[in-house]
Parts: sequence; C-alpha cells; structure tokens
Amino acid sequence: LNTKIEVNMRKLFQRAKTGKVKFIELWTEGPFLCTKWGTIGSKVQESRKECEPKNTGKANATTAEEQAILEMEAKIKKKMDGGYVDKLDEVAEEAAGDITLDNLPKSFTPCKPAPEKNMSAKFKNHPDTYGQRKRDGHCIILVRTESGVGKVYSRGMEDITEYMLVIPEVLTELSRIDNGSMVLTEFCFVKNGKDSTREIAKLVRKKDKVEVLKRYAEAKKFGIFEIAPFDVMFLDGEFKGDLPYKGRHALLDNLLDNVPELYESWQDEVANAKAQDWEGFILRNDELGSKIHYTLNGKADKAGSFKYVFTHEDDFIVTGAVKGKAGKQTGLYAQFNLAQIMGDGTMLDCGNCGPGKLKHDRLAELTQEIDSGQLNFPFTVQIEFRDQQPDSGKLTFPKLCEVRYDKKPEE
Repeated sequence: LNTKIEVNMRKLFQRAKTGKVKFIELWTEGPFLCTKWGTIGSKVQESRKECEPKNTGKANATTAEEQAILEMEAKIKKKMDGGYVDKLDEVAEEAAGDITLDNLPKSFTPCKPAPEKNMSAKFKNHPDTYGQRKRDGHCIILVRTESGVGKVYSRGMEDITEYMLVIPEVLTELSRIDNGSMVLTEFCFVKNGKDSTREIAKLVRKKDKVEVLKRYAEAKKFGIFEIAPFDVMFLDGEFKGDLPYKGRHALLDNLLDNVPELYESWQDEVANAKAQDWEGFILRNDELGSKIHYTLNGKADKAGSFKYVFTHEDDFIVTGAVKGKAGKQTGLYAQFNLAQIMGDGTMLDCGNCGPGKLKHDRLAELTQEIDSGQLNFPFTVQIEFRDQQPDSGKLTFPKLCEVRYDKKPEE
C-alpha cells in the first residue's frame, strides 16, 4: 500500500500572474490521495489524505483504493477547468502572450465588472462617469476565429457551442461577427417587457440539443430572446481591450444591433430605469480607466467598470440544503445554506435562505438535479437581499433568484 502507483500520477501546470509557473502533482498510494504543489523553483508543499469507502453494500460501492482514484480524477478535472494544463510547453506559449482565437489557451478568462461595494465615491460621483443599462441575463461570449470557425463560450470560458448554436438568435448574432473577433454579450429573455433569468437558466443548464430546442420553443410562446452585445475584446484579429470603453462601444455599435446605449448623465436616468424594472447600470469612466483585459490563470479579474444595481444583489455559494417537512415543500429542498469566499480564501457563513422566487415546479426541478448528481454542492446562486450585516455577514431578507449555472463557486 505504500508503493507509489506511477500509472495514476498526473502533473498539471499553470502560469501565475507573476509570470512564474505553478504546478500540482497528484497520485494515489492505496487508499491515500497524495498531492504536491508549488511554484517551479520555489518551496514545495505536500499533503496526504486517507480516503474512505463509499456506499458500502450498494451497487455503486467503492473501496478506499477506488475512492482515492475517483477523488484524484475529480480534483484533476476541477484544476483543468480552472485553467491548468498537462503540458509545460503550453504554459510557455501562454507566457509569451501570443494569443490567437484559433487556439485560445485553456486558462484564458476575460475580466468582468466589479461589484458596487468596491466602487469609490469619487468614481460614482465623478462628472465623467457614465452608465449603460445592465441587462439581466447570462453572459455568453461569441467568437469567430481567424479561420472563420464560430464558437460560443460561457463567462467561465466553457465551450457551449454545440448546444447553444441551435438557438436561432445566437446563431444569427454569431453569423454577423467578422473573422478574428470576440464579443461579450448578455443572453436575455424578455417577458412582459422585463428581463427574466429563469428561462435563460433552463436553456444554459441543459447540454442536450433536443432538450434545449424544446425549452426554447416553450419559452417563445410568451416572450422573446435577445442578444445584447456589451463589449468587444478582439476585432479582425486585433486585441481591442486597451481602447477606452467609448472606443470599444463605437466599434461594437457599428458591428451589431441591440448594443445598450451610454448615458452621460446616468443619475438622471435612475428614476426612469427603476420604473422600467431595469436591473441597474454598468458604470465606467474613461479618465479613471475603462480598459478590459484577460487573465491566463483561469480566474476572472475585475475590469474598469462597476455594477450599480437598484436592489442589493450578489452571487453566493450554496454549501448545503435541507428538504421541507410540511406542506407543498415536503420532499423538496426548501432551505439553503449560503456562503461567500473572502479575499483571503476563507469561507464566510452568510446564513440561510428559503426558496425565494423559485416556484414549486422549479424547486422540484432543482431538487431532482441535486439528488441525481447533476448539480453538486457547492454551487452558485443569485441572491436578492436588503442588507448584509457587517459584523456577521448574515443577509437580511434574502431571496433566491436562480442558480447561476454559468458561474463556478470559485469565481
């Protein structure tokens, strides 16, 4: 049991922001999952975890040795989803900064707006700060490679091309983009004049083309789907993120329709925006910095823009859930344990939340997804709340809006 099983060993690499190369090495020794990690040329850390048998007596039972291998494979997948690669020369190519849309590095991740709580009063009240409507949908990234191949990615750069291109609005928008271009868009559903995320969530979490088309047809009976392009990173093979946002907006406006307009006096528009049930604004200031870039470490940094929403709204992690024991919620998950990952990596307990805005049929779907293993803890949800207590982190009057299938908990 103490002999290292070489066939199970894997070594993965990733370039850190400093330019140095991080690595993680995993292998099993009988029931033990062994991990070694660090930065090449620096101090190395090691850990050793003894795994336990699972589901004893059931058809899917595993021995401790089998469980160690399964846990190693799960950890490898999680690391590779986060931008690690298994070839050192791929990291070297990324470090050289030679990014092409024909061969995007696995760890390529566009930046995203920062939350309002990080916005300074100077930025918010600056006379040159302007706003743009924040659409309430799911971010999808449209890419037309230099060779003309069309691709669709989630915000976390998961390739969702196969089942998203069956949606006519997505296919049409992608067909309008020139070769060598990458456009960030919000995929929205408008119902009774308001953006609704529920129908979008139904589509993006289903990875079967037949099921996607079925749900698309059902939703089209009572609303419309829209693609709202809001930023451009590459155009005709050139990176455009170093332009001030107004320059990128002008390029985008010439390229595609339905680009949200800019409001120089955005504060004068707030009352009207609230009356129309907008989610809020994205605020930018070219003088204070409005460029957008990308990282090569699999994590999205914050760009030179801020979210300003009318109700407090943020993404939280669900670490566990409890089923109801009475009434219509009997047998359905009705209480969710919420948390957030802090800047130092610690987990902040944010209290509990009921089903919020999820109706009975949606709650039944969510329960089935969790029980069947389609959705595993922890997962990300969007929460609307009145306030967050500064001393404890607990939320006041939280409402669960929807599961964010497009966002990984570590984001």
